[in-house]
Amino acid sequence: MKRILWVMLTVAGVWLLSSIQANAQPPPHVTAKVQERLIEFGYNPGRVDGVWGRRTSRELIRFQLDNRLPATGELDPPTMQVLGLAHGIRPYPPSQYPEPPPPPSQYREPIPPGPPPFDAPPPIPGPRPPYPPPPPY
Repeated sequence: MKRILWVMLTVAGVWLLSSIQANAQPPPHVTAKVQERLIEFGYNPGRVDGVWGRRTSRELIRFQLDNRLPATGELDPPTMQVLGLAHGIRPYPPSQYPEPPPPPSQYREPIPPGPPPFDAPPPIPGPRPPYPPPPPY
């Protein structure tokens, strides 16, 4: 009896943890961008407030169904791509990213020009011979 109870509790715990992970919401700035794009496409996720609510989720499912995507209600890569957000959005606000390193020219000496990588043969003097006429068809 204890073993059955332990198995049931384990299964319930795994199910609970998986449902919590599946419902992980994107950060507010990403949610706001998704809401803006849904409005641009003619959907009504409510006001653009950065809160992932029932209306945003419902309209995202409608968007996924209309675009023949898996209707998960989650912001997966195919949905981001169709929304046009696949390459232009970061998972955190810009203030949390470090400054990019300076371009290479600011910290490295330029390479001086040198000889060509191999010696080219000298050009052939005189005019170029004419091409042979094409064969008759």
